[in-house]
Amino acid sequence: MATKASFNANEWAVLKDAPYYVQAAINAAEGRMGLMEVKREKKALQTYLAGYKGNNSLIKAVIADEGDANAGKKMSAEEVGDVLGDIADMVGDKTNDGEYDDFMDFLIGAGTAIADAASEKLLKKGDNISDEEEEALDLIAAALKATEDDKLARSRTAAAARRAELKKRQDAAKKVAADKKKAAEAKKALEEAQAKVKAAEEAEEKRKAAAQRQAAARERRRKRLAEKAAKERAAAAKAAAVEAAAAAEAAKKYVVQAGDSLWKIAADRLGDGNRYMEIAKLNNLKNPNVIFPGTELEIPEK
Repeated sequence: MATKASFNANEWAVLKDAPYYVQAAINAAEGRMGLMEVKREKKALQTYLAGYKGNNSLIKAVIADEGDANAGKKMSAEEVGDVLGDIADMVGDKTNDGEYDDFMDFLIGAGTAIADAASEKLLKKGDNISDEEEEALDLIAAALKATEDDKLARSRTAAAARRAELKKRQDAAKKVAADKKKAAEAKKALEEAQAKVKAAEEAEEKRKAAAQRQAAARERRRKRLAEKAAKERAAAAKAAAVEAAAAAEAAKKYVVQAGDSLWKIAADRLGDGNRYMEIAKLNNLKNPNVIFPGTELEIPEK
């Protein structure tokens, strides 16, 4: 089992800060945050780390070392993703598939705890995290090679290795069939290998189903965002139309000011003072030479 001693000083300097690089990735997706949000996320991560009850020695060592809470804070989302990818490679080189998945699930859990805390009281009941945070978690999982697809691929590789081992044991069982004691031992080993293959195949089916559910969830989120954008565009178009109609209606009205005459109004609004009689007829003015300030006039089409 991998421990702190499995890594050199430079590797451990990065690895011990892994939970905080996850936090930096979530923060990059959220954008600027208020002081209360920062405190809430910090507390959520501390609570998550303190509450770890597993037996993974590497995870315990990372928690015990209390990494740098500012790790990755000044990096871009792409840079943080690169660091998480490096962490995944380092852990993958020193662990087996089970230990690797445990460590990556631990980091994904940290990201989920942070995202849940960031969204507390900000989202509708029943909606744990925002679309941006969910997308950030997907990107983190991809960088850590911890998506359901990644796990499924590792499961398939392990299953293939177990099937190869099964065949090897089967061949060995045939060779020692003449020896009853050895035959009995080989039979037991074969049964154990068969049980492992069956368990691996069942686990593979479960991972496949989980990957399909994840893909369906991403598609639903994509459709929801597209529908939201379409509604916003329609609302903006409607508002613009109403504003244009109001402006056009306002252009048909004019309030008489001191010193105005119909000829002056016709020249200003219609471009031709000689059309003053059109204004007089439209407004039923008996004497076009007499108008009063404050009177609202309808203006004919230009």
